[in-house]
Amino acid sequence: MNLWDLRCQKKVFSIPDIHQKTPTCCLFTPNGNCVITTSTDGSTKCTDLRSLRTLLTLRDHRNAVSSAAIARDGKLLVTTSWDKTVHLYDIETGNYRREGPQILADGHTGSISSCDIDDNGIYLATGGHDKCVILWDTEKREVKLCLKRHTDWINDVHMTKDGKWILTASKVDPIVNTNVLG
Repeated sequence: MNLWDLRCQKKVFSIPDIHQKTPTCCLFTPNGNCVITTSTDGSTKCTDLRSLRTLLTLRDHRNAVSSAAIARDGKLLVTTSWDKTVHLYDIETGNYRREGPQILADGHTGSISSCDIDDNGIYLATGGHDKCVILWDTEKREVKLCLKRHTDWINDVHMTKDGKWILTASKVDPIVNTNVLG
């Protein structure tokens, strides 16, 4: 993993071997102090950017972890996997340490490749190899909407901050922009 300073176009530092296998996703925490990374080794890590120490390692998925998203308030961390599940971690309370993550498993029939969450941490979009985009309600832990508009697997999904629009990308299909909440 590398951190770049865009002002001077230079690499600030590298963290070698953060994962045992290929990293699949990286993102800053909302406060910018840490980075979340996922990997094909089945782990998710949170690394402090000042000390470069790994603060948290999660190994709850049964296959590669493909993506992660974190709510703007930093309280909810979401991970997706090739094991077809979505894991929700309540970072604020740390309940996942005792009880494990909340698992959303009744949605995708194929590997999940991407996820994004709205600013309120309520709606979550996931896309994957089953050619579906699923909108989840994270509070009720249920599928709100399933969009089957792609003819090939979905590489990436992104939501607008208000959660009303989902942008999807697929190898074969054009980019699809969908208004999901009216």
